[in-house]
Amino acid sequence: MKNAGLIIDCHILLVAKSVEWATALIPYQKKMTARVDVTAVKPFPHLPTAEKIKKEEAALEKILWPAKKPAASSATIALDSRGDMLSSTALAQYMAKLQQQYQKINFVIGGADGLSPGFLKKCDRTLSFGAMTFPHQFMPLLLVEQLFRADSILRGTPYHGGH
Repeated sequence: MKNAGLIIDCHILLVAKSVEWATALIPYQKKMTARVDVTAVKPFPHLPTAEKIKKEEAALEKILWPAKKPAASSATIALDSRGDMLSSTALAQYMAKLQQQYQKINFVIGGADGLSPGFLKKCDRTLSFGAMTFPHQFMPLLLVEQLFRADSILRGTPYHGGH
């Protein structure tokens, strides 16, 4: 399965107070061919849950779909516990397929209360990192590590041991 690896631009959007933890992503970003950037939208912690999720999703949608509809050149993947679970190898294969179809992949991570079913339906796919609950601020690091692993699998480098 050896090739050039991940060459597509990846944009991670998440609901978070800050991105000061983003320096943890740098070692992975430096080693990848793909460009990976992160944008955070502010949470609305003092609102009732339904209103909070609605405002957070509106802020995400404004960045994702400024023309009020998904761009044909980009795919949007939500990270949510209700999504599909893939092995690292399956993720690599999926990413290889996406980069043949799209110029950019947007990954969306909701706030503390997640994303609504309506928002998830607007996405091309929803992926899960398992049944465990993780702080949403950690998800970009886990995602970027998996993207780096996918890149390594596609390039045939030894980082991924296959277990």
